[in-house]
Amino acid sequence: MKSVGDDLVVLVGARGAIGRLHAAIYRSLGVSLVEVDLGDAAPTQQQLAAVPWADAVVDVCTPTAVHTESIRWGYERGARRFLVEKPAARTYVDWRACMLDVPDAQIFVGHSYMFSRAFEVMFEACPNVVAMHAAFDKDRAADDAQLRGADADGRLADVFQIEVPHAFSMVLAVQPALELVSATYTEHGERAPGSIEPTSCEARFRHRTLPEVLVTSDLRVRRRRLLQLRGDDGRRVFGYFPLSAADPDCLVYTIGPGGRVALLLEGRDDLLRGTLVAGLEAMRSGRVPWLASAQFAGVVLARIAEAVRMAQAGQRSAAATA
Repeated sequence: MKSVGDDLVVLVGARGAIGRLHAAIYRSLGVSLVEVDLGDAAPTQQQLAAVPWADAVVDVCTPTAVHTESIRWGYERGARRFLVEKPAARTYVDWRACMLDVPDAQIFVGHSYMFSRAFEVMFEACPNVVAMHAAFDKDRAADDAQLRGADADGRLADVFQIEVPHAFSMVLAVQPALELVSATYTEHGERAPGSIEPTSCEARFRHRTLPEVLVTSDLRVRRRRLLQLRGDDGRRVFGYFPLSAADPDCLVYTIGPGGRVALLLEGRDDLLRGTLVAGLEAMRSGRVPWLASAQFAGVVLARIAEAVRMAQAGQRSAAATA
């Protein structure tokens, strides 16, 4: 049986920050690596022609706006197995169009929290969840000022498209049928130079088994990745997830109805490494878990699109009233 070290990965977007992180992990695993940047002169067309595309796994680490272009690029060369960074695409429409163009592709979308030990521990401690709050914050003031992460036309991503995909994938993993009942922009500030745009947001979901689900994100505060659960017995579970590959530690603890605190997990939980290993194993076995599938990625993107529409409609209504 093949092992991880037998894999060949074509890393598209190798010079970006995420591409460099992925490359370092692949090298530590002994994976054969071809590093590519679209539109670059290196590697040469002759070198690309030598790649056994049918046997390779294409890892897409390009900016979100060109994920689908990168998948099509590999598919046209004969690749049929892909790992894709999350969010899978800029919009649900882009993602659906791409899936129609690559009908026999096997795609693993790296919603990394699905492969986190901390995520598992939280739900083992709270099997009957009645409420969730996912708060994913990140101070992007410096990045926004430099237009980092902008599309080719200079447009920055909406606040719902930055850290929220992580949080949406978390809550939708628990209940994919969650109904979005409200989505609002809660603060505004300068993002692109001279442009006032939303900098924080919240979304509320519900379902008959989960009447209270809240997702929040703020682009102007200290970075945090927090998931809170409340059980039907009143127990609360708190999970703080790693902020980066350089800081892969996590913390999970519970607070009982009487206020007693119990530590469940503290220490290393290298989400990115675990996700890439899971992705390679899925490509090798031909079985992609539902929570990493193209279909689940579509569910997440569709909810984000719905949240953006709802928040923008509310913003227009407020402006008209004012």
